[in-house]
Amino acid sequence: ITNVIAEAQGHIIEKSGKEVARDIVCVDMKGPHCENLTLIDLPGIVCSTGKGESNTLAEDIRALMQDYLNNERCVILAVHPSNVDFHNSQILAEAKKVDPKTLRTIPVLTKPDLIDEGAETNVKDLLLGNKTDKFEMGFHMVKARGQKDLNEDVSIEEGLTKEEAFFRNKEPWRNIDDKS
Repeated sequence: ITNVIAEAQGHIIEKSGKEVARDIVCVDMKGPHCENLTLIDLPGIVCSTGKGESNTLAEDIRALMQDYLNNERCVILAVHPSNVDFHNSQILAEAKKVDPKTLRTIPVLTKPDLIDEGAETNVKDLLLGNKTDKFEMGFHMVKARGQKDLNEDVSIEEGLTKEEAFFRNKEPWRNIDDKS
């Protein structure tokens, strides 16, 4: 399914003539235990462009993101890498503007394996809600497959197994009670 999605995304980008398109690729999953939920994966926020990229890329992404942030029916998964100081999080700042009570914002910390040695306690405090104003649904952390795993075609299932082992065995994460 990953290849089909990538192919559809390529088609949309090619037809739009832009690097960011407002069309979405929709994958419907149905079943007795499936919730009625739509997930939309937006591009990450960028501040500058590279060689051969559109001068409007950052502006196009920001406009697309703003459309979804302003929709009060959208839950905001504010994804932020753990190895970057949260004070520099543009998505958390933008989410707080449209959701000041944090009723629909879920901060998700990623890349815990890339945290500088010695900085784990600061990130743990952030995860536990000790470094910022309260987010109603709390902070969450995931360790997704890295580039090496993707290059080696590590399956999602194997990636999840590795993620569970990481949090079960690595300090300080193994000492956090709530691992749901």
